[in-house]
Amino acid sequence: MTTLAIRGGTVLTASGTHAVDLVVRDGLVDSWRAPGTATDADEVIDATDLHVAPGFVDVHTHLETVVAGVSTADDFASGTRAAAFGGTTTVVDFVRQGPGEDLIERLDDASGRARGRCAVDYGFHQIVGDVRDSSLARFPRLVAAGVPSIKLFMAFPGDLYSDDTQLLRAMRRAAELGIMVMVHAENGLAMEFLRERAREGGHLSLPWHARTATPAIEGEATRRAIVLAELAGMPTLYFVHVSSAEALDAIADARRRGLPVFAETCPHYLYLDVAELDRSWEEGVNFVCAPPLRTQEHRDRLWWALSAGDLSVVSSDHCPFCRSTLFPPERRDFSKLPGGIAGIEYRVPLLYDAALRGRIPLSRFVDVTATSPSRLFGLDPGKGSLAPGSHADITLLDPRGVTRTGASDHHMRTDHSVYESLTLSGSVHAVYLRGQRLVHKGRWVGPEDLGRFIPRRQGTDLYDRRSLPGGDAVDPA
Repeated sequence: MTTLAIRGGTVLTASGTHAVDLVVRDGLVDSWRAPGTATDADEVIDATDLHVAPGFVDVHTHLETVVAGVSTADDFASGTRAAAFGGTTTVVDFVRQGPGEDLIERLDDASGRARGRCAVDYGFHQIVGDVRDSSLARFPRLVAAGVPSIKLFMAFPGDLYSDDTQLLRAMRRAAELGIMVMVHAENGLAMEFLRERAREGGHLSLPWHARTATPAIEGEATRRAIVLAELAGMPTLYFVHVSSAEALDAIADARRRGLPVFAETCPHYLYLDVAELDRSWEEGVNFVCAPPLRTQEHRDRLWWALSAGDLSVVSSDHCPFCRSTLFPPERRDFSKLPGGIAGIEYRVPLLYDAALRGRIPLSRFVDVTATSPSRLFGLDPGKGSLAPGSHADITLLDPRGVTRTGASDHHMRTDHSVYESLTLSGSVHAVYLRGQRLVHKGRWVGPEDLGRFIPRRQGTDLYDRRSLPGGDAVDPA
């Protein structure tokens, strides 16, 4: 039996800050003690002037996958290692099912490639890119495998796209089984129409990526997905990478009606502007993502929604590519690019900087990057908090530190950084996974294969389904 004490720091939680000592026993948080009293551990860490946070949870990553014929730069090994350098100790990655593929075979393949190669703990979501009887029949096996979440695409006709009938069928089955439905909400048919007109007019440059995927296209799809979910029996609905005020309005309306609708945004939508697409092709390609970056007006709305609670999570949507793969001459057509931005290492430092600067409270920072993702996706009580009994996943943050965000500073395999010009307040001081130190003062000091698969439970304690119209009455006791 081994013990670790972290003394003198300020513990950050989703409900506030606490001046306590933290005691870890055999990889679990054992107890909180009065300041200065945890003196009987095998190892004592002095955390004076540091913030002691739960290991952060990123529920939206794309590692070791192929998008538009291009492989992502980070595999399970490099991506999870970079996550740890950024303070993240659990990731949930997407398994892609394409047309004609079997869901369980795709999940088994991803599981085999990840096993023994991850530096932090991990789980999976299942992309359902081919909604048919045989796919729906596999849903119970997903639940049994600890993967109770699917992702449906309203975009990308001819690839991952689902029409309204397919969306209804998948949502209905998910509602029956208690499966979370994640939605990429963009009207793919409208987008393809606009892009075909752009190509006919010879408009292939990067700004047309945003002009053919407008906020209205995202807002319409978001509202339609909510209507379809209601028709299908209202599974818990989660909108990925929300970027626009129009989508936020639809989400806020649904939440005011008491529906189990949740949403995330990503750091690039909070920090980057659509004007980045006006750069040269060689530089601008780094800023192509789906949905596109938006204007300052939309960014301001996202920050407001993050503070107000209409956005529950900030995930990285880490989908990394190297510049050299994105602009060969034959691909100088915005509609042929694989969209994606690398951010698994910068998500926590960016939001910590925002908290230190007063843009969001420290408690909200912890909530949207650790606690709510864990509770929404069935990772709690082990992940996302420092309550006794939880995994001793701990990130020590130094509010006096500085984080540089250039390409030469990160551990992701991308050859560029979209945050190149930023210098962030605060830094990751040390990272522990189940009580074992992985990172210390910018150096890797632990094993690189400590991560293990974390099966997730169905449902979320952030919403009581009995409050739905027609639901069972809530027991006053």
